[in-house]
Amino acid sequence: MRLTWPAAEIHESYGIYALYCELKRSPNYTGFQGGLIANSCTISMGSNPIEDVIDFIIWHRAYVSNTQTLYLFDEGLSIMFKLEANVTQTRLREIL
Repeated sequence: MRLTWPAAEIHESYGIYALYCELKRSPNYTGFQGGLIANSCTISMGSNPIEDVIDFIIWHRAYVSNTQTLYLFDEGLSIMFKLEANVTQTRLREIL
């Protein structure tokens, strides 16, 4: 994770999250903020730049077994999407 986001801040057991992260490419850039819900199958995202969200999703999906179901949703549950192992940047841009 730190190879892609060198200034990342990662918090374990943060509220409802098993893992919460602020992924920063530099100390002055906020980047993606969100986390893995304690049920370990849901990625929650807040209001983030779309390219940062897509980068995180593609990165995360690459490290999770294809047998593990992952879902993407925003805090208001207005976007909910099952993340298949072969999800692409193009497909994510269409739904986001």
